[in-house]
Amino acid sequence: MQNSISGHPARSSSARAGMRKVGALAAIFAARSIYGKTPVAEDGKDMLEVNEQTADVFALANAKLYWDETYDRFIITPFNRFGRWLAERLDWAFWHDFVHERILKDAYNAVESYRLDDDDTRYSGSELVVRNLT
Repeated sequence: MQNSISGHPARSSSARAGMRKVGALAAIFAARSIYGKTPVAEDGKDMLEVNEQTADVFALANAKLYWDETYDRFIITPFNRFGRWLAERLDWAFWHDFVHERILKDAYNAVESYRLDDDDTRYSGSELVVRNLT
């Protein structure tokens, strides 16, 4: 199997795979020791929220979740909309449709029709080739 970035053969590391398995099992064991058979405290709160040692970390993680939602709403979404506008309106509609298809193409056709026009007839690209060959 080839690595798509460097082109060198991909190497599988059994040591890395083993470390990942140990990490996953440690996370499962830690979750089992924290939550046990009752994942929710008597008052309906999370066990990490109730525990005094983990309450601050739980509050920080919970606040980060709200920050991520706010960041997505006010930064990421407007940025993506602006990028879509740049791609569709500025790049495609203006540069391609207006500048290339109208200004440059019409200017080229005007110069070519002036240069090749000896009987006041406009020629298309294929007719120009045929006309120049005859």
